[in-house]
Amino acid sequence: MAGPWEPLTPAEEEASTLSGRGIGKNYPGSLITRAYDLPPSLVTQLRTAAIRVSEEPLAELEELGLLYNSLDYTEDEQEQRAELVEKVFSAPRIVRQALERYGPWPPDERPPSAPPEAPKTSPE
Repeated sequence: MAGPWEPLTPAEEEASTLSGRGIGKNYPGSLITRAYDLPPSLVTQLRTAAIRVSEEPLAELEELGLLYNSLDYTEDEQEQRAELVEKVFSAPRIVRQALERYGPWPPDERPPSAPPEAPKTSPE
C-alpha cells in the first residue's frame, strides 16, 4: 500500500466501489471468515493502491479483450488471462495477504507465511 499514489479519477473511484467487479487472484490458502471495521480513509487507500499497482495488467487485459471472464475464450486466451490476473492486486487480495502474514489470528492458527514469532522472554 506504500505510496504516494495519484488520487483516483472519478471514473476509477466509481469503478472501485462496485461490489464484486474487481479482478484479482485469491490469495492461496483459506482464511476463516472474519468481520472488520475499516476506517473510510483506509478503504480509499486500499482501493487506490490496488488500482495503481494493477494498472499495467488491467490495461493489457482490456486491450486484449480479456477483462471479463468468459466461457467463449480459447484455451490460449484463458491461460493468458490467468497469467495477467495473477498480477492484479484487488483491495480484498491486499487485505487477505496482510491478514495472512500479520494477523490477528486465533490462538491456534498461525499461517506458514506469517513472520517468525518473537521469542518469549521470562520476567526477571
